[in-house]
Amino acid sequence: MASRCAGLLLLGLLVVSMARGGDTDAARDALRAAECWCRALDDADPMFRCEAAAELGRLGAAFTTAIPCLVRALGDPTDLVRRSAATTAGEVGPAAEPCVELLIGLLERGPDRTAEAAATALGKIGARSDVVVPALVRASTLERLQYPCIQSLGKFGPRAASAVPRLVEALNSKRFGLPREAADCLGQIGPAAKESMPALSKLLASSDWPLKLAAAEALLRIGAPRPLVVPTLLAAIGDSDGNLEKRAYNTLVQHGNEGAALDELKAASKAPDAALRRTAARGLGRLAARSDQAVDALVAMLKEPDWWVRLEAIEWLTRIGPRAAPAAPMLAALAAQKGQDQEDAAIALFCTGVEIGRSVGPVLEQLKHPRHDRRQQALRAFGSLEARARLWEAAVSARLDDPVPEARAEAFEALVRINPNSSRILPTLVKELDGYASSLYVEAISRFGKEVPGLLPALAKSLKGRISSAPAATILARLDVPAASVRDALRGLTYDEAMHVAGCFQKQGACESAAAVVEGFRRDKDARVRAGVAGMLGSLGPKAVGATGILIELAGDANEDVRWQAVEALRTFAPTPEIVDAVRSSLTASGWFLRQHTALVLGKMGSLAVRAKAHLEKAAQSDENYAVRREATRALHRMSYW
Repeated sequence: MASRCAGLLLLGLLVVSMARGGDTDAARDALRAAECWCRALDDADPMFRCEAAAELGRLGAAFTTAIPCLVRALGDPTDLVRRSAATTAGEVGPAAEPCVELLIGLLERGPDRTAEAAATALGKIGARSDVVVPALVRASTLERLQYPCIQSLGKFGPRAASAVPRLVEALNSKRFGLPREAADCLGQIGPAAKESMPALSKLLASSDWPLKLAAAEALLRIGAPRPLVVPTLLAAIGDSDGNLEKRAYNTLVQHGNEGAALDELKAASKAPDAALRRTAARGLGRLAARSDQAVDALVAMLKEPDWWVRLEAIEWLTRIGPRAAPAAPMLAALAAQKGQDQEDAAIALFCTGVEIGRSVGPVLEQLKHPRHDRRQQALRAFGSLEARARLWEAAVSARLDDPVPEARAEAFEALVRINPNSSRILPTLVKELDGYASSLYVEAISRFGKEVPGLLPALAKSLKGRISSAPAATILARLDVPAASVRDALRGLTYDEAMHVAGCFQKQGACESAAAVVEGFRRDKDARVRAGVAGMLGSLGPKAVGATGILIELAGDANEDVRWQAVEALRTFAPTPEIVDAVRSSLTASGWFLRQHTALVLGKMGSLAVRAKAHLEKAAQSDENYAVRREATRALHRMSYW
């Protein structure tokens, strides 16, 4: 039976390949890999069968014709293999519909981790809602399966309408997060979940803000009247939690349209409650980024009698900048009056760019304000005008000596925006890189780094002789400097410094530069250093252009620790004849652990691994260590088709 399945599978795979017209090496490799992993499902070792089931899911489209193998794995006597097969079925998606009945069987056999995997897979497959939805509803009464079942029910959308009573019941659960999941699921079901509206409406009075927002969003998706939900969303926009505010605003705008949201915010801006008017100003400020009507509404709020509401409108007009030009006359009037918002209005007026010369006086005064937040506000205003603020560069530069670190960083960013050629930039940057506000300097210089002359030598100098300056390495990685230039600039680093810098480069995605920094240590006398170079190159992977040759060289090192690291690193690169030959040489190493690992790596190198087939056969038959013989046998099993 197994051989018949394999034959049918191979025929199906070849037909698919011909139908696509993609008789390429890559396509054939994928199809052959599917065949090999299907055969591995008959292996006596349950861990190997588990691995085979997982590997089938990683093959993607090439696996869809091998569903009979997955069906077989779902009936495996070992629970771990069944769980791996269930996860794979979910990764395959709708094409795994033949697995649905078996997955339902695993679900109803629970509750355990395999049942959880089956519940998740049923949602990802999204087929046979007539039998899957009732099964998920039944299983959702079991505590361990509540979350995955409810999440999967949401994937069926309107087809899960029969689950609404169970989801309404879950809305009243005391289990943390479950009511929120149920509300999200009801929203995905949409208008077919109308009977849940009373229960969802009650949640709008909850003290749990994430739950209130989930209920509000679900109500809008179901089709509840917007007046029922909008007060909750407006209250959330006025909340101090930035994440809640953003989610509430997005819900208000997305479910319906921007026009409706604009009308609701404008109406709220005229409400008797001052707190609600301030919330409206915040919402209009967010909307003003792409709506002139929202800008006009904010301008109208400058006539507000309540100072806090006016201040909110002024702050958003300041952020809008030149687009807030229609507000200039009213801002000028507020700036000329002695009041609580005089200073803020002056800064907002300056940021509009209208009559800069006449409005700059109060902003210059703010640079000397005793409160550092006021000084920072003025510095942001100068920075927003960029080159147009060049006349006041000296005043901004003076704040580089501010006693407050954040204010100094704000002055630095403003200076970089105003004049990247300023002679004060590099000395200040190098001095502040290891300071309390160093991340602010990194963000400032990263946006304008290429325009700052002499930045590369300054950063290179700051890195030599110490390994603490992660900010300098981060900036250098973000500059997109050619790898050769990075290598030349950083000559003279110690091994520890080079590894530190390479790690920073890796985090920023500058893998080629990271490889260039460490490659000079590949022939170091210390085996620990050579092994570290191999490990770093392996973690960088294929993005480290030119690393392959270095790793092939290290794979022939006299030290077996170095060779192990090189073999493991080469595993991350696309196989070539040179790579296979370099790895194969370690099958004769003296250490059994290196021989075992070499066999494992060769077994995952695809069709090119046949170059090592004779060596693997010898290891499988006569190696003195059982672990090596077993791994060599597995490798041969994987490449058995070739």
